[in-house]
Amino acid sequence: MAKRRRSTRGSITRHGEGWRIQARVGVDPATGEPLRVRETVRGSKADAERRLTQILREHDVTGIVPDRELTVAALARDWLAHVRHRIKPSTHKRYGELLRVHILPSVGPVRLTELRAAHVQATIDRVLEIRSPRTAVNVYRVLSEMLGEAVRWGVIATNPAAGIRPPRAPRPKLHVPDQATCTTILERVRGRQVEGPVVVAIGTGMRLGEILGLRWSEVDLDRKVLRVSSTLAYTDGAFGFTAPKTSRARRSVDLPGPVVAFLRRQRRGQAERKMALRDVWNEYDVVLDNGIGQPLSPWTVSSDFRRVVHELGLPRIRFHDLRHAHATHLLSAGVHVKAVSERLGHSSTSFTMDVYSAVIPSMGRAAADAAVQLFGEG
Repeated sequence: MAKRRRSTRGSITRHGEGWRIQARVGVDPATGEPLRVRETVRGSKADAERRLTQILREHDVTGIVPDRELTVAALARDWLAHVRHRIKPSTHKRYGELLRVHILPSVGPVRLTELRAAHVQATIDRVLEIRSPRTAVNVYRVLSEMLGEAVRWGVIATNPAAGIRPPRAPRPKLHVPDQATCTTILERVRGRQVEGPVVVAIGTGMRLGEILGLRWSEVDLDRKVLRVSSTLAYTDGAFGFTAPKTSRARRSVDLPGPVVAFLRRQRRGQAERKMALRDVWNEYDVVLDNGIGQPLSPWTVSSDFRRVVHELGLPRIRFHDLRHAHATHLLSAGVHVKAVSERLGHSSTSFTMDVYSAVIPSMGRAAADAAVQLFGEG
């Protein structure tokens, strides 16, 4: 007969190659029956005793009675449904892809109460073998955020992902078009549908989603300022307007003269098209429309921009690189980094410096030259 360790709150029984733990963690107030956590531990009896002690201690501290049947896959389903209303549709889609492709094949069947840091580490290591470090970082973030939510829900006591060191990914190298390249692009896009997004991107540093989600109600051409308060987002082929993901992304942006002049022409031309096409016009109040009032598609803009770059025989330039060009030019011209950070809607000034310091070597030279004055030299 198997030897059993008994106590008032738990027991350990030999079970195959491991040990079966039963921990009494309370009483069901509805039935009066004991609430127990059951778990199988592979290893020595001492390992099982330590795990039993850990379970009892966690319950004493947190009051949590773990659901022994809940798997990581079941948690992922509930979590994805929960965060749908808190994040952008594109982010939600990406979370689902990372879970489906990388996380659930590795730990989906694992019961949440049995998930350990080693499982998380093995998942990350597997991703690093087949994909880039950047993907591994994203997988870690999704898994850690999901398990952190489970802790907040009271499903588990601790986050297993907190027990490993997150992977590191080098920051991707920036491709920054210089002033001459920006001028050449502006000349080539004149009169084309992609002109509006290019002009606004170069003149304001706004993100593509912010540009395409911009509405006339957020623009004051007399004061030469606009307000970024919405972003265009697509879900299953349908577009909608969502709020920027951070409070700093919701911001006012002062407009340079060329952008104001373009937007005045755009408003006049749009009013004329609206009158001529009143039977098919769609009123969304967007600043940049597809010809009949609807927002421009981000895929169309990106495709048209790639075509322009190819026509000019330029090296690889993405539409987003126009934002980098705007920021780099301002910093090189001596605009204070705090003003640039606020204009871009970055989360912090330190983030702005981290992104752009490497592409502005003149900043370091200027600091060294200024230090000469400490020696009393000219």
